[in-house]
Amino acid sequence: MLKPPKNAKTSRGPTSTYWMGKDDIIYCVADKGAEDTIETAKENFKAFKKMLKHDRHLFLCDIRGQKSMTREAREFYSSDEVAEVLIASAQITSSSISRVIANFYLGINKPSIPVRLFDTPEDGLVWLKNIEAVGPFKEIETRTATISLGNDDIIRNTSKKVDMRTLSDIKEILGVFDQLTKDKARPVLADITHMGPSTREAREYGANYKGNISAFAMVTKKWRRM
Repeated sequence: MLKPPKNAKTSRGPTSTYWMGKDDIIYCVADKGAEDTIETAKENFKAFKKMLKHDRHLFLCDIRGQKSMTREAREFYSSDEVAEVLIASAQITSSSISRVIANFYLGINKPSIPVRLFDTPEDGLVWLKNIEAVGPFKEIETRTATISLGNDDIIRNTSKKVDMRTLSDIKEILGVFDQLTKDKARPVLADITHMGPSTREAREYGANYKGNISAFAMVTKKWRRM
C-alpha cells in the first residue's frame, strides 16, 4: 500500500489519507479494511478538497486495502460534484476485493472523467502523466481495450488482460476506430503489452481492416503472434 512521503502534508478522512505529490498529483490510500458509506465518502471528499491547489487535479488512489463500499458511496464518488475537481483518476486495485469494488464503480456508476484500474502505482502514474501531456478528448471502453483520442490527434488503443480476443471483440475495437476517424485519417498507437491471444477469425478480420488510419505503431515487451 502507498504511504505518504516523510514531511508530506496530509489530510485525513474517515477511511482514507490524502497528500499532494511534487508532481502536482493528489495521492490517496484507503485504510486497510476500509468500509465506505455515503457519510464517510462525503467526509473523505472534504479531506481531498483540502489538498487542492488548482481547479482540477490528476488523482491516484490506492484502494487495495478497501473492504467494502455501499452503492450510495459509489454514486457519490462518480458524481459531477467530485468529477468537476478531477482531470483523471488512476485506481490501484491489485487485490480481488478492491477490483470488484472498482469494477462496480466503472461498470454501473460510469464516472464522467477518465478512470483506469492498475495493478501498481507506477503503471497508474505513467497513464496519468500521459493524460496530462496530451489531454483527454474521448475515452471509450470495450471488453478488451481502452481507446482514447488525445488533443495530439493520436488514437491510443490499450489492450486489457483477457484470456482470448474473439471476432466480436476486434469488430468492437475497429468500430471505435471508425467512429474516431469519421472526420479525417488519424494515427493509432496500440499498447499490446498485456494483450492475450486472439482467435484465427479475429486475426484475419483485423489484418483485412481497411479503415481511415494514417499510421499504425505497436508497443509490446516481447514478440507475440497476433
